[in-house]
Amino acid sequence: MLKKGLLIFSILMTFFGPKGLTQEIILKSHQKIYNLGQEIKILEDSSAKLSIYDVVEEKWAQRFKKSTSKVPNFGFTEKAYWARFYLKEESKLNKRWILSFNFYLQDEISFFKKEKGLWKEIKTGDYFPFSQREIKSRPFAFNIEPNNENPYFIRVKGNPSRIDLTLLESDTFFEKESENNYIYGLFFGLVLAMIAYN
Repeated sequence: MLKKGLLIFSILMTFFGPKGLTQEIILKSHQKIYNLGQEIKILEDSSAKLSIYDVVEEKWAQRFKKSTSKVPNFGFTEKAYWARFYLKEESKLNKRWILSFNFYLQDEISFFKKEKGLWKEIKTGDYFPFSQREIKSRPFAFNIEPNNENPYFIRVKGNPSRIDLTLLESDTFFEKESENNYIYGLFFGLVLAMIAYN
């Protein structure tokens, strides 16, 4: 009887535990860009004091709610917001991936990933110098490796606050950045030419 009870409990935890409730984002061999807005779960931190060690506990893990927006927007607030997601490769793709945070006015951003069993935090945002960014680009960008065993977390705070996340194959990310830089170069070149002409 006890064995049956343990078996039922294990099955329930598989489907209804914090990990079971989270749908993994499956990375496919033919796809290079993933918009994560509706693939993440969000936790509102009214105190703005929760740490990574708090939000991974059962009490808070169950309070994450699936996002229904392509770009979750929280407006002007003193609260902090956490986003959680899992990644899983369809097969061993051996690709490099970059997580791009595309809201350039976000004051504070913390990206958390697990390395060698410990949580690593990378802090950035428009409150921080450009030189401190892990990847020197217009969007706030982070190197990421798919790992279906551990979740990834993003914490944002500031006025306004918004979570605009895209996952890109690294070659695609840098190609897009080069194209954007070229377009901005033409635009500002044209503006300078008009100023000089006038």
